[in-house]
Amino acid sequence: MAGRRILSITSAFSLAAADEVFFTSTSISRAVRAAVATGDLRQVGPRLYARAGPDPVERVVARHRWAILAGYLPGAVVVDATAFTLAPSADGSLCVAAGTHRTIELPGLRLRARRGHGPVVGDTPFMDGLFLASEARRFLENLRDARARGGFRWTLAEPQLLERLDRVAAVRGADGLGALREDARQVSAELGTSKELARLEALIARRLRPGPAGAHPGRDVPAPRIEGLPCDPARVELFDVLLAALAARPVPSRAASPSTGTPQFAAAEQRLSARVPETEPAAGPVQPGLVRGTLRQGHKRYAALPPGFARAAFQAFLLSEVRPLPEGNDRVARMRMNAELTAVGEQRIIITADHRDAYMDGLRALSSAGDPEPFIAALDTAQATTAAIDWAADAQAGLETLRPTAPRARPSRGDGSPPPAPAR
Repeated sequence: MAGRRILSITSAFSLAAADEVFFTSTSISRAVRAAVATGDLRQVGPRLYARAGPDPVERVVARHRWAILAGYLPGAVVVDATAFTLAPSADGSLCVAAGTHRTIELPGLRLRARRGHGPVVGDTPFMDGLFLASEARRFLENLRDARARGGFRWTLAEPQLLERLDRVAAVRGADGLGALREDARQVSAELGTSKELARLEALIARRLRPGPAGAHPGRDVPAPRIEGLPCDPARVELFDVLLAALAARPVPSRAASPSTGTPQFAAAEQRLSARVPETEPAAGPVQPGLVRGTLRQGHKRYAALPPGFARAAFQAFLLSEVRPLPEGNDRVARMRMNAELTAVGEQRIIITADHRDAYMDGLRALSSAGDPEPFIAALDTAQATTAAIDWAADAQAGLETLRPTAPRARPSRGDGSPPPAPAR
């Protein structure tokens, strides 16, 4: 499998060309043991080794968690609580359905496999040859009777699961709940979850009734390599945070309004996009030699998200954080964001003057503090505002909402002081 191949070294061993984490084989075992003896490599788990470096081994494993999971359990389906959170549980567990029942203990990470169905209708390709359970399958399998054993629980606790169902109801309404129910009916027979389906249908029916719903800079160390390319590990960790947040948060699918295609909308979009200042990531731009590998890791996570708002939001952050272009990175990031929305017929987003500070504060919160929620919320609100304006009939009213403000110095995403680089 592709995911396993990129983490395996089966030809002549070269420490300089090795990924930060890789699986070994008998053909290179002697060379690997010698590198361990000299301190150039450290063993992480069975057949799994990592290059020596300044980061704790737990942090290195966390950066590569999905590729490691795919190496040990190729083709597994991410299920149970992990399918909702896309992050390890409190004890470091990731849950998958595979052809075996086993637990693999690694520093800071437990890979828990249970015997279960492989991909079924609705499941989607995830990273490194893994699959991600569909939303319907997630709800059904998290309604299983999976009591905690030894302090570990495979599924979400009931209050957490009901909260997620309430989010679906609040964001997508009756149509969204109905679609979830039909999808669950379609996959239930294959999964053998008739009892869980009956319970899910009852929970959905209750919500359809009228009434309230019940790294340090300056260190001279080599950058880690992932899939053969050096990359910025701190940015990869931010991508994982954003991926998990977007996967866990239902967002409305806002169809593009008829006025989105008008000349008035295009003029306002071009004019107002130019007024949003460029920002600087908290850690500064990604080093030139790390850009390609960092973008590749970002694109893998982007591709694991559903089309529409989730992918659009990820694109808006990806280019803004990596900054691969000599200028105009934020503007191009928003262009990519809107291209994702246009591709699925959803409402394009204009960052209005009223929402500009929230959008830029959201970028700063994610870049400097690893908090994705303000960024996602700012884009959600900005999309709703853009959709509410009839650009063809009342362009002036739209432009008043987009009223100009005095130019501001380009803000930093770190301590708030402007960076020395000139505004782009």
